[in-house]
Amino acid sequence: MGGDADDSALMVSTDGSTSWEEQLVPGSVGCVHMNLAVPADGNLLALYRSRWADSIYAPHSEDGGHSRPVRRNLEVGDGYCLSNNSREGPNREFSYPSIHQGRDGALHLAYTYFRQAIKYVRVDPSWVYEEETN
Repeated sequence: MGGDADDSALMVSTDGSTSWEEQLVPGSVGCVHMNLAVPADGNLLALYRSRWADSIYAPHSEDGGHSRPVRRNLEVGDGYCLSNNSREGPNREFSYPSIHQGRDGALHLAYTYFRQAIKYVRVDPSWVYEEETN
């Protein structure tokens, strides 16, 4: 299947890095380029994209990563990425998401946008916990 059905995983140490254990990320089938942060509320927040480069997700966990009750879509597109031609713009891929919480408490998110730019999004931490509306 080419990795389409793979789960994302974290390596976790509870003994000061003497030993490590793989922990699968629930609900992460086909997700790659994961970036993690621990915001001021102490919960675990991840940012990753789908393997098909059509979505950037922001799931959070209130139990150290064992579950992810809410997964927000930060950006949704068609994920067309069969070309590295960034000059003419046929590539509509999202990649390499990054997350950081600023001193003001805001979450600062950035990711590659269509292989042409870095898109920056600033959100209030409460956005992560809101249910998705369509």
